[in-house]
Amino acid sequence: MNPYDVLGVERDSTNDDIDQAARRLASKLHPDRNPGEDTTARMADVNKAREYQKDPEKACLLRRVRAHGPGHRHDRGHTAEHADAGVHGRGR
Repeated sequence: MNPYDVLGVERDSTNDDIDQAARRLASKLHPDRNPGEDTTARMADVNKAREYQKDPEKACLLRRVRAHGPGHRHDRGHTAEHADAGVHGRGR
């Protein structure tokens, strides 16, 4: 999962742009707007992407990996949670 792709924003987006995108998607995916559809998985991705963007350490790691690619010396030694976000190329 790439948080930028999930939220539909560019990697140089401002925090305000990211917040707006997350709110827009949350509204769009809300169960009341989608009766009969299970939007739970997609909403979980949106929430995880937003959480990733809010954490300065995770956001910094993501920016480095996006700039230099997975396996670059700056992204080694990070936790499995980072892999869940797709920064090591093994994410969901």
